[in-house]
Amino acid sequence: MDKLNFVAILLVALFTAVAFYVDLRSGKLPNWLTMPALLIGLLFHAAVSGWGGLQHSLLGAVVGFALLFVLFIIGGGGGGDVKFMAALGAWFGPVLIVIVFIVSAVLALVITVAIFVGKVMFGAKTDKEEPAETGDSNRKKLDMARQTLPYGVPVCLASWVFLLLKLVALLQTPLENG
Repeated sequence: MDKLNFVAILLVALFTAVAFYVDLRSGKLPNWLTMPALLIGLLFHAAVSGWGGLQHSLLGAVVGFALLFVLFIIGGGGGGDVKFMAALGAWFGPVLIVIVFIVSAVLALVITVAIFVGKVMFGAKTDKEEPAETGDSNRKKLDMARQTLPYGVPVCLASWVFLLLKLVALLQTPLENG
């Protein structure tokens, strides 16, 4: 197994696991997490593959940044999400970060619909909910169902799918060569 690829998988898995937890708990992806991951991704690829690796990593960071910056401008995400995708782009490169973006968008839609349907079907209640008119009660249910999912969560899930596929490919490589 290529030890450097394994190290990269472990680093990205650790980064995304922390991001998943932090984003789920706080709804934010802080600079203390995203900026070191971006820098380490750029340095890793430069050290492993030289100038070509750095160019590939930089292009991935720019593509990841651009994908989420457009959503940020129209109010569809936060600055932490933009920097998170740039950091992942530095690790994944330009093609894979586009695929992660697409898969995460699909996952975000599926998860959001599932949450919405679940909350509406099972009559989600808040701690502050007081008996009110039927119209007010239905409005509260819809407001709760509209709560947003932090975008880092589906991005991490999509990333883990690709990390798992890469790990499986790395583990099979010695078997094919042996």
